[in-house]
Amino acid sequence: MATAPSAATVLAVEFMLVTAAFAIIVARVYLRLVVQKQKLVLSDWIRIVAFLSACVTAAFDITFMVEGALDPAINFTLNNWNVPPEKLQRVLRLTWANSIPFFATFYLCKASLLVVYLQLFPTFMRKARIALWAVVVYCACAYIVSMSLLIFLCFPTERNWSVTEPEKLCGDWPVATTFQVAWALHFTGSLALFALPFLLLHKLNLRPKVRVGVYAIFLLGFIDIAFSLTRFLTIQLTKVGDFASITTIGLWSSLDVYIGLIVACLPALRPYLHRKGSKYSYAESGRPTGNSTHLARRTVDRGFQEIDETPSVAGDPGTGPWAVGHSREFDTTGWSDKKSNRSDVELQKHHEHHHHHPNMDASLPYHEPSITIIAILSGFILLLNLINHGLDKLAYCGLIGQVAIGIAWGTPGAKWLSRDVESAVVQLGYLGLILLVFEGGLSTSFKSLKANLGLSSAVATTGILLPIGFSFAVMSMLNATPLQAFAAGAALCSTSLGTTFTILGTSGLSSTRLGVVLTSAAMMDDVVGLIMVQVISNLGGDYFDAVTVVRPIVVSLGFAIVIPILCRLIVVPVTLRLNSYRMANPSSMISKLFGMDQIAFVIHTGYLLGIVIGATFAGTSSLLAAYIAGASISWWDSEVPHLELDAASPTVIEPEETSITDHQTREGPCVQTPSPKIMEGGSGAEIFQCYYEPSLQRLLKPFFFASIGFSVPITQLFTGPTVWRGVIYTVLMIFAKLACGLWLVSFTSPFRALTRPVRKIMPTLKKSSKTLAPGAQCADSSAREGSSDSTQQAQERDSVPLQPLADTDTSQSSPNTRNSSPKPEKALSLYPACIVGIGMVARGEIGYLISALAESKGVFGRSENGQSSEIFLIVTWAITLCTVIGPICVGLIVNRVRKLENGSKKAKGETQRIETKESAE
Repeated sequence: MATAPSAATVLAVEFMLVTAAFAIIVARVYLRLVVQKQKLVLSDWIRIVAFLSACVTAAFDITFMVEGALDPAINFTLNNWNVPPEKLQRVLRLTWANSIPFFATFYLCKASLLVVYLQLFPTFMRKARIALWAVVVYCACAYIVSMSLLIFLCFPTERNWSVTEPEKLCGDWPVATTFQVAWALHFTGSLALFALPFLLLHKLNLRPKVRVGVYAIFLLGFIDIAFSLTRFLTIQLTKVGDFASITTIGLWSSLDVYIGLIVACLPALRPYLHRKGSKYSYAESGRPTGNSTHLARRTVDRGFQEIDETPSVAGDPGTGPWAVGHSREFDTTGWSDKKSNRSDVELQKHHEHHHHHPNMDASLPYHEPSITIIAILSGFILLLNLINHGLDKLAYCGLIGQVAIGIAWGTPGAKWLSRDVESAVVQLGYLGLILLVFEGGLSTSFKSLKANLGLSSAVATTGILLPIGFSFAVMSMLNATPLQAFAAGAALCSTSLGTTFTILGTSGLSSTRLGVVLTSAAMMDDVVGLIMVQVISNLGGDYFDAVTVVRPIVVSLGFAIVIPILCRLIVVPVTLRLNSYRMANPSSMISKLFGMDQIAFVIHTGYLLGIVIGATFAGTSSLLAAYIAGASISWWDSEVPHLELDAASPTVIEPEETSITDHQTREGPCVQTPSPKIMEGGSGAEIFQCYYEPSLQRLLKPFFFASIGFSVPITQLFTGPTVWRGVIYTVLMIFAKLACGLWLVSFTSPFRALTRPVRKIMPTLKKSSKTLAPGAQCADSSAREGSSDSTQQAQERDSVPLQPLADTDTSQSSPNTRNSSPKPEKALSLYPACIVGIGMVARGEIGYLISALAESKGVFGRSENGQSSEIFLIVTWAITLCTVIGPICVGLIVNRVRKLENGSKKAKGETQRIETKESAE
């Protein structure tokens, strides 16, 4: 449990941030009144009022410290503060009143940004203006709802602090409810404010350096969002007594509100970054200085003074301040308006190579990259890893942050990465996906896979049929034909393998029975999804070829059947013969070579590449081949005899001991752990961890999830009909996958009530017949033991099976038991069912692939103006939201289960300690 901060820490952080906000506001006022010699605009006055409101909020904390209430051991509701009732009532009244300036500061910061946006967004961009006004209305309603909850949830307000009259006191629930609802409204508004500028900025023709600066300013809003989310999770997950500590809530509330104030004020300081002073000079910047300059500057002075370039919206000619202008630099290079909309990397490349034809060059001339490109790429890689680390610590959902970075940096967002760079990231990311699936195969337990094959098949079948069936059920809502409904359901029947293996690896569930069921079901869903790719490809063509539909099915079944047979008939005899030779000649060159990890690395890599390439050319999925490669290596490690390093130690260590954990939990140089059967060359898990995992965790896996973000058409998704249909379709698709977890739920039999009397009579009958049968006393003893065993098994079934298989097999079972099939009974707890159901929700790469193929083949149809079809956007909404919601929910559930397990372990330890003490006495 995290330690609550001290009162000094809360006040130090609070007033440091207040001082920073004060400095920024003073700098802004000085810029307007002294440097630019202009009056303060409306947004400046709102920032000043927000700062005054923040100061009032800070003053309350000083009062709390003087009263002695700002103590880490005291709950926010003060129900464990032992003071006279009059003092407690006075502080409770101040606590309630503190929320008024607190909420006001939040929404005044939002109002200052909305005023800027209202002057920035041109009137002819009707959809953007509608979205902006919708956010304005939402923020106003959110503030009204938050204040209404504060006032009327416990009404009259005196009931919030009437300690002297306990019968009137409302209790803690209004505080918790107000906090949760108000935070949700505030966080949603922050997300909307963060997304609004990107509806406009990608259409502005700005110079590369200015574009980078403008996007950097608006991306500061991500900091506010991150702190707000961290505040909620910290307060919800950090418990001191019945409610979070008052200092914990005070610290994170201060960080949230004051950082939001600083972020709202920072964009106003961009004119200080001008190299030629604060006076705007379009002549110096190479921009036209004719009539358009006056209009553009007037627009800038009226509202958004942070952009000092002449903005223009591509494809919207006109004479207004937002009309397309042509400058000397555009004329000398011969770029058109369309080309000027490229990213910084593309413009740099075009500028350097526009005199060369790529087919006539004998080599690629080396050019030193510009500092802009280096900054963009380095920031891209660093942020991918930082966000992944931070979100994994919170809720095991770091991949969501990586998808968001891909959206922001790539074509859907800022277009900072060129198409060539994006293509390279996609290709390297797919290599990371192959390694992720290969890692999942290495962590497969064959005993559990064979024991749970029927359950996995049932889960996978449910996850395939329900999405397609629901898609047909809502054909009228989608305005779709049966073919289009089938294509939409096919896109949503898949399960993201990369997301699934990442969640399981990060949360430590890869080597559990639950993980085996989830991974095998996800693999089956994706195999079917990849077959759907071929089906839809043929359905969208001019003719239908049955061979291309049957071929992937047959080849997939062939790989799944033939490779195990070859392993049994060829690999096992060869391994046994090689072991005999090495045992007879321990000093030979072959024995030394096969005892090296490098040789195992070469063999594993060659096998992986060979089977992936062969499967691709044969017509099946490379991901299925990667999973089979990893699973077969895991089988070879665990099921085939190997030479032992120490002959005096006959202990057999199950393969699940070598689980593949996330790199963040095991950093530094690769450490060799005991491998299955203790073979010399190293197991597949050890080789993977030592050679593959560093590059996979830090580069290839982040690139894969960022490449998913590249394919999200974020600017086309926010239209009214598309949004509500996409949300409804998302809910249906979530329920379709959640139903997969029902196979893990143990339902009560209706005949159980009839069998209870028989169970009560059976012990009496056995006891009365004890003297009639020889050896009856032993039978009675064994029956009692069996009864206790069954009781213990029932208790174990109530727990959530999150521990690795090796822990239970090696420590609680005999060798014979360990070699038996670990087929568990259905858990009575709902947590495994929830984890499996929600783990199947994320669609990811295969869903995007199927929907994009259906769109390009014309299955979804095309709109008249060349934009994406409505069905494609609705399906994209569903895929994106499912991919975001699934990992977050799994992470939160796993966090909850970990806490329950830790509490259960502590309770059992305490019980054993008491029993030991009583027996000693």
